[in-house]
Amino acid sequence: MLRLLPADGEARFSLAGLYEREKKYRDSIHELERLPADEIARPQAQVLLCADLAALGRFEDAQQAARRAVNSTEFAAADVRWLLPRLASPEAAPLVASFVEALVRRGEASMEERRRLVSAYESLGHWKDARAVLEALAIDEPRNPDHLFELARVAYRQRDFESGLGYLGHARDLVPQDARVHFLFGMMLVDLNLPFEARRSLEKAVELAPDNPDYRFALGSVILRFQGPSAAIECFQKYLLAHPGDARGRFALGVAFFQTSDFEAAAKLMRDVLAEPATQAGAAYYLGRMAHLDQQLDDAASLLERSIRAFPSFAQAYTELARVRLDQGRETDARAALARALKLEPDDFQANSLLLMFYRRAHDPRATALAVRLRQLDERRSKESELMLRGIEVKPY
Repeated sequence: MLRLLPADGEARFSLAGLYEREKKYRDSIHELERLPADEIARPQAQVLLCADLAALGRFEDAQQAARRAVNSTEFAAADVRWLLPRLASPEAAPLVASFVEALVRRGEASMEERRRLVSAYESLGHWKDARAVLEALAIDEPRNPDHLFELARVAYRQRDFESGLGYLGHARDLVPQDARVHFLFGMMLVDLNLPFEARRSLEKAVELAPDNPDYRFALGSVILRFQGPSAAIECFQKYLLAHPGDARGRFALGVAFFQTSDFEAAAKLMRDVLAEPATQAGAAYYLGRMAHLDQQLDDAASLLERSIRAFPSFAQAYTELARVRLDQGRETDARAALARALKLEPDDFQANSLLLMFYRRAHDPRATALAVRLRQLDERRSKESELMLRGIEVKPY
C-alpha cells in the first residue's frame, strides 16, 4: 500500500502498529515520524509512540507523548486500554498515572483501571492519592472487602495505624470469618503498642486458620515480645513443623528458650542459624550472652563483636560487650563500648544502668540525676528492643 500510496497515513500508522506488536520499536517510531503533522498529533499515534519509547526505556520521552495524548480533545479510553496492561514496571508508573487520571476525569475509568492507578501512585510514593482512589472505590462497592484491605495496607505504609484499624474494622464486619482480617488487625495493634488486644486478634486468626503457620509465628512473636516466652514456644514449634529449615523460626524459638533459661536448647538453635545472614547478628548476640553467663569471657567477646559486625546499630550488643570487658578487667574498652551503645540508644535502660554503675564507682556527682532519670525510663521498652532483631520482626505487608 505504501509503495503505491506513500502519503497514506492510515497505512503507515497500521504498519507502525504492526512493528510495535513485533517488538520492532525503532522501526515503529520511524514510521510514526514519517506521518503528516496532523496525523502524528492524533492521540492514537501518541499512545503508540509512548508504547515504543517505554519499551526502549526512554520513559521521559514516553511521558511527553502521554501528555500530548491525554491533552488532545480527541483522546478516548479505547486509545490507551490496549497499552495499560503492558505498563507494569515501576518506571512506567508516571505513564499509568497520566493515562488513568485522564480517564477518571472523563468518567471512563473502569474499576480495574482505577486499581492500576493505585499501584502507580504507590510506585511513585503518592500514598495520599492512592488512598483517595481506594476510598472512592470503597464507596462505589461498599460490600467489597478487598478495597478495605487495600486501604488498610496503604494506611500501614503511611504509618497511620488508627485509620488502618478503622478500615479493617469495616472489613471485619463484612467478612468476620476471614482469618486475614484478624491477623492484620492484630499486627496494627502491635504497632499501636496494644499487645493484649493484638494477642486476642491473632488468636482469633489462628482459630480460624489453624493450618496457617505464619499466623502462629506472628502470635508467638507478640507473646514473646510482650507477655512472656513460655506460651510462645508452642507457636514457634508448630511454625517449624511447617517450615523445619526456616532460620527465622529457629531463631525465634531459640530466643524463647533463652528467655525461659533453657540455655542448652537455646544455644543449639542459635548455633544452627549463626551462619544465616538474616539471623547471624541475633544468634551471635544470644550466644555471646550465654558464653558470658558461663564466664567464657573470650568467647563471649568474640561472639558479641561478630554480632556488632553483622548489625552495627544494635545497641544492646555494645552494652553486653561492655559488661564482658569489665569482667575481663578492660575498663577503657568497656567504657568505649558503652559510649557507643548510648550514642545509638540514649534512653536504653540497660546501657544507662551500666553507666550509673560507672558513675557510682567513680563518685561522679551525675549519679544522682541519672538514678532519677533511670526510674523514669521504660524498662519494658529496653527488653522489647532486644527482641526486635530482624529475625523476629513480623511485617504484615
